[in-house]
Amino acid sequence: MIVRRRPRAHRRSDGRRSELAREWQEWVVENLLRNATPAVVAKELERRGVSKPLAERSVAELAAHPALAAARRHERTGRRLELVQRLLTFQARQAVHPSAIERRSTPSASEFFDRYYATSIPVVFTDLMTDWPALKSWTPENFRDRFRDVVLSATDEREADPHYDA
Repeated sequence: MIVRRRPRAHRRSDGRRSELAREWQEWVVENLLRNATPAVVAKELERRGVSKPLAERSVAELAAHPALAAARRHERTGRRLELVQRLLTFQARQAVHPSAIERRSTPSASEFFDRYYATSIPVVFTDLMTDWPALKSWTPENFRDRFRDVVLSATDEREADPHYDA
């Protein structure tokens, strides 16, 4: 699949193109990463007005560049992670009670790790902190009295922001 853009090139003093502009070098790499053949990419550059020698030379240089091999490895990793995420999402949708979170007393460390941590299954432990003094002193009234003048900010509509992790 060829990404469509209008190519530009640097020009020599005689007006002929000497090299592809950086944005078009990126375009070439993007298409090579999408498994377009160098011949197809060079032909598209020609179709868009780049001389055949410049198109073929530029594509060949970029196809042989070691950075392309590194980019391919990173792209494969990204595709694998996307696949894992899709599978986990699909798996989660198969649950009989997808939003139900188990509530239980605290398990042993090995059971916690095997059953919840290693499988990313959420759980609420009902007796984990029963002896903590904070459970008696941290009340809405206590927080109101201690932090009456503190302004808090909340994050909402996370999914609407494409860069929420940043």
